[in-house]
Order: sequence, then C-alpha cells, then structure tokens
Amino acid sequence: MLLLLLAAGAACSARAEEPTLLAEALPSTVRVGETFVYRITVAGGGVRNPTPTVNLPSTFQIISGPNSSMSIEVINGRMTSRSTISYTLRATRSGKWTIPGPEVRIKRKVLRGNPVEITVRGAGAAPSQQPGSSKTPRRTAPSATSPTFAPGEEMPDIFLKVDVEPGEVYLQQP
Repeated sequence: MLLLLLAAGAACSARAEEPTLLAEALPSTVRVGETFVYRITVAGGGVRNPTPTVNLPSTFQIISGPNSSMSIEVINGRMTSRSTISYTLRATRSGKWTIPGPEVRIKRKVLRGNPVEITVRGAGAAPSQQPGSSKTPRRTAPSATSPTFAPGEEMPDIFLKVDVEPGEVYLQQP
C-alpha cells in the first residue's frame, strides 16, 4: 500500500505544468536613438536554457544581447522554472513597429509567443508615459562637471558587462 502511494505521489510531482512564452518591451514607447529592453520569458514545464527564434525588425539596432537568466523555485515539492532572454535595442527610425512573436522548441513542440508593438517617436518628441507607470526621469549632465555635454543635454546610456573571478564564493571570503 505504501509503495502504491509513493508511486502515485512521484507521478504527480513529476508532471510539470505547461510552459508559457511571453514577450514584452520595456518601455513600449521611446524616441529615436533611445534604448529599450526586449524581454522573452519562458516559464513552467521544467524548461532549461531555451533558445528562442527572434526576428527583430531592421529598424532596431542590437546594443546588447541575447542575455539570459534562469531561476528555479521549489515550494512544497513543486518545481517552477523561469528562463529570461533579453536584448537591449536602440530605435533608429520613428513609427509604429511590431516585433513578431518569438518561437521556441520545447520537447518536440513549437511554442509561439505574442508579438510586441513598439512606438518610436521623433528625436524631439517626448515619449508618452503609460498610466500607472513611475518612470524615473533621465539624468542630465550638469554644465560645470561635464564639459563634453551642453547644459540640460541628456547623457547617453552606459552599458557595463562584468565577469567576476572567482566563480565560487564562500562565506566570510575577503
């Protein structure tokens, strides 16, 4: 009897939830020359290291990516995994653009994600803020501290990639 209960419990815990694929752009409205993050999240189904197929329009320049992160959570014996792939893109032309939904192959099935719409305004137009968002204003260069920027001119985005050594750390390690 105990063996039957253990087998039934193992079958229930081994069954993974169906994977989902979600694409989003943060923010969804930018100006020409500004950057935004295009993020693809694959959740559930015990998926590890998915490689989505992404068709980015030529109007976006890839600044960074693909960058990936993964999290695995186990609560009460139930495992949930989430893998995120992100690109930092720069808008090069104004207009309304659609990034087609990404695709990823998971266990012999192709999972299709949602398309994402990006609004790119002219360089002088301010992006419209979506209701409920608390977007922080961009920093401006003070005229006294940065001679390469005019007063009030926006500073360009800075990207930093860090590789740390050693790969393993220990408690109280100097």
